[in-house]
Amino acid sequence: MIDLSFADFNWLLAAALFGSYVVVDALYALYTLWVVDRRPIASANVSLVMHFLLAAGVISYVHNFAYVIPITADSWVGAYLVVRLTRRLSLRQSLGMAGSLGIR
Repeated sequence: MIDLSFADFNWLLAAALFGSYVVVDALYALYTLWVVDRRPIASANVSLVMHFLLAAGVISYVHNFAYVIPITADSWVGAYLVVRLTRRLSLRQSLGMAGSLGIR
C-alpha cells in the first residue's frame, strides 16, 4: 500500500529533496549540453553526481510517497531556471557580438 501520510512527513527532508532535485535538473541540462558538445569527462562526472542525488531521493520516498511532491515540483523549477539562464546568457552573447560588429 502506498503511504501518503503527512503525519510523519519531515518538512526539512522535503526541503532538502527539493533543493537537491533542483540541482539534479540543472545537472541534467548540463549533462545534455556536454554530451552534445562531446565532452566525455565532464558529462561522465555530471552523470555520476546526478545519479548519486537521484538515489538519495529514491531512498527517501520509498518509505513515504508524499516525498514525491517536492521532488516533482523542483523538477519544474530546475528546468525553468536552467533554460531561463541559458537563454539570458545566449541573449547577452548575441548582443555583445552585435555591439562589436557595430550593430545596434
